[in-house]
Amino acid sequence: MSGWHAMHTIGPNLARSTIGYLNSSSLPLDYSGCVPTVTYEGDNNVLLQQTAKFLLLQFDNIRKGRDLSPTF
Repeated sequence: MSGWHAMHTIGPNLARSTIGYLNSSSLPLDYSGCVPTVTYEGDNNVLLQQTAKFLLLQFDNIRKGRDLSPTF
C-alpha cells in the first residue's frame, strides 16, 4: 500500500512542478524508485486479495471461538 501511495503522490507533483524534472528536486529519482515497488513479488492486487482472505478467515475463526494458531 505504501508503494501505491508514494507513486500516486509523487507522480502528479512531478508533472505539476516546473522544477519537478530537475535532478536537484529528487522527484525523478524518488518516482523511479517507487514505480517498480508496486509490482515486486507479483501484482499487488493479488497480494492484497490474499491478505484480505486471510484476515477474513481469521475473523471468522475468532467469531466461532476457534484457535488462531498459524496455518503455514
